[in-house]
Amino acid sequence: MVNATNALLFQQAFKDAPYVIAAYAVLWLALAGYVTVTLRRLVKLDKEVKLLEDAVAAKTSADVGVKPDAGAGMPEAPDQA
Repeated sequence: MVNATNALLFQQAFKDAPYVIAAYAVLWLALAGYVTVTLRRLVKLDKEVKLLEDAVAAKTSADVGVKPDAGAGMPEAPDQA
């Protein structure tokens, strides 16, 4: 028991449904692409950070008498005896 107004609304909705579905599909594909690109960049940055940490650790262990947590180049306060 569908009256004429509801039948017209259903007809219009079903006519436009493929466009709405296509629009949502495009949005989901764009979002998936953005997430993929962002994750790839994050993995690349993680690898670069690991390489830098390894290089700093190797340099620190090669320098005798330099402590890794020595204040990052800050001068030490003079002894107040």
